[in-house]
Amino acid sequence: MKRLLLLGLVLAFSTSIFAQDGIQFNHGKWSELLATAKKENKLIFVDAFTTWCGPCKWMAANSFPDKSVGEFFNATFINAKIDMEKGEGKELAKTFEVQAYPTLLFVNGDGELVHRGVGARNAEDLLALGKDANDPEKQLMSLVKRFEKGDRAPEFLKNYSKIARSTGMPNAKAIANAYLKTQEDLLTDENMTFIFENTATIEDAYYGFMVKNRTSFYKTLTQEKVDNRIKSAIARPMYRKEDVNFDNVHAAFKEIFPKDANKYIAEFKMNYYGYRVRSPKFKQQYLDATVSYMDKYSMDDWQVLNGIAWSFYENTTDPGLLKKACMWAEKSVKLESNFYNNDTVASICLQLGKKRRAKKYAKRAIKHGKEAGEDVSATEDLLEKIKAL
Repeated sequence: MKRLLLLGLVLAFSTSIFAQDGIQFNHGKWSELLATAKKENKLIFVDAFTTWCGPCKWMAANSFPDKSVGEFFNATFINAKIDMEKGEGKELAKTFEVQAYPTLLFVNGDGELVHRGVGARNAEDLLALGKDANDPEKQLMSLVKRFEKGDRAPEFLKNYSKIARSTGMPNAKAIANAYLKTQEDLLTDENMTFIFENTATIEDAYYGFMVKNRTSFYKTLTQEKVDNRIKSAIARPMYRKEDVNFDNVHAAFKEIFPKDANKYIAEFKMNYYGYRVRSPKFKQQYLDATVSYMDKYSMDDWQVLNGIAWSFYENTTDPGLLKKACMWAEKSVKLESNFYNNDTVASICLQLGKKRRAKKYAKRAIKHGKEAGEDVSATEDLLEKIKAL
């Protein structure tokens, strides 16, 4: 079944036939693409994708068919879609150090990387990326060369930092810090926003400054945004640690958020074990931590509710836990009824033996899915299974 919308992050899975107005992709060999690019003095735009990549499919359905994107990319680049796990894609993935999907590459006729982007982009952002790639002043490799030659002009560093962050460059934080060192007043709205955007963990250079001056940051960015960023910065480095000390994490939350520390540590435990739920030794801890959190604290995000409900569907057959999961999924539907959460309710109800209810939600899911252009074949199979009972 197509889905796992986990904690704060939802990816719409879909397929598309490219609209005539959208990007027209060339499916020739890499050597042919290079020759064409050199002859026409254009860059090659490469959608570096994999068949299992949800964000890749989302872009294929929503960004590439856009008329304005198509007009610009077709006139400006030689466009190619290349599966990084098949044929020439395997070697290209090594050459251009493709480690996340989708990766959007811009390569010149000599085979040199000129610009890149990482992650799904909507039509507007994809168009902006393409324009940057075609602008010598904003091309990533041009900026790299300027930085290596010692350019430390504030505006250059600020622009370079933004592009380095969006393209996933490992030195993005160092560039951001270099820019901030050129600033006399870090508490301007512009600089506080810059610090906020470049602070992800407690190890980041200006995390302490943001915490110390958070009342000023609140005025520029709102308290909710700043507090969420600080909370995330505390938790983020801990998720990959196998021997995390929950008492230390709780103490870190309590130091800054004394009133909400208990809620935040409960949420952290749920996410921590959720990150490891595929390991049998953590599965029960995840289920217990999630029930503990969900029973005590309210949740009003349909995406998160649906993701948690689906993870229970995948990880337990306990009727009591599945009933809780069904309740969370139904709440998700009440908040925003769509293909995903209706399908989740239908799947759980079937597992609980509630045939009539499962049938009702499966039909709703198919209706929503068809309206949204989703692939509803798996849900149609589910409905046939329900009818056959």
